[in-house]
Amino acid sequence: MAIHEIGHHVTGGTRYGLLADWLCWPWQAVHRAVMRLGGMLPYAEASMPLLPVIFTVALVRTAQLDAPPEQLVPVLALLVTLTLGIFVAPVADAALVRASERATDRYTTQREAGADLAAALHSITPCRPAGLLGWLHDRHPSTTARVDRLTAPRCGSTGDVCPLPVI
Repeated sequence: MAIHEIGHHVTGGTRYGLLADWLCWPWQAVHRAVMRLGGMLPYAEASMPLLPVIFTVALVRTAQLDAPPEQLVPVLALLVTLTLGIFVAPVADAALVRASERATDRYTTQREAGADLAAALHSITPCRPAGLLGWLHDRHPSTTARVDRLTAPRCGSTGDVCPLPVI
């Protein structure tokens, strides 16, 4: 839908894919490698939520070592960098992209094309990732929630969803 894509530019949610991919490839490579290696472990699905705990324990134990700072600082910096790159960056990126999609959906609705976008979304309903980790890494809001917001009655010139009447 052209209005939706224009909305990405108007709302400031434009993602410069090639540039972003180029700048983020080290994080993405590390994230994918760790997830693939972790996926090969026995009981991998159950152990994935434990990876942040393992990194936290490694950080704390390393900080408690009785070693000179010139030896500890590089190790701690590496562990913190890996933790941010593996766990925080992908989740933060996905949250920003979801917020951008919501803003673009509002723009589309304000241009009175929400019903058309809702129909298009309904016809191409994507697969939803399972579990909390899947939701955290998902780059689009729930299709059902998007369709509900796009087809909800609008009030005034702001295009905000009308509140439900109190009975």
